[in-house]
Amino acid sequence: MLGRPVEFFAYPYGLFDANVREMVANAGYGAACSTRSGFNRPGEDVFLLRRIDVFGTDRLWQFRQKLQSAPTSQAA
Repeated sequence: MLGRPVEFFAYPYGLFDANVREMVANAGYGAACSTRSGFNRPGEDVFLLRRIDVFGTDRLWQFRQKLQSAPTSQAA
C-alpha cells in the first residue's frame, strides 16, 4: 500500500512480551519501539527501543531540556 517496505515497528499500545518481540524480529523488521520511557544506549536491544515523551504543548525550553538530559556515550 505504501509502495515501499516498512522497516520499523511500534508495538500497539506498547504491549509486547518475549514471543511478540521474537515475531517482530522474525518478520524482518529492523527495529521496534516500545512505550518504555528513557534513552537508548549502545548495545541496547533494537527491538525494545525506549522513547522520550515529547508533547505538542512542550515549550522549546522543555524540549531542549529533554534532549540535554540524554546520557552521553563514552568511548571504550
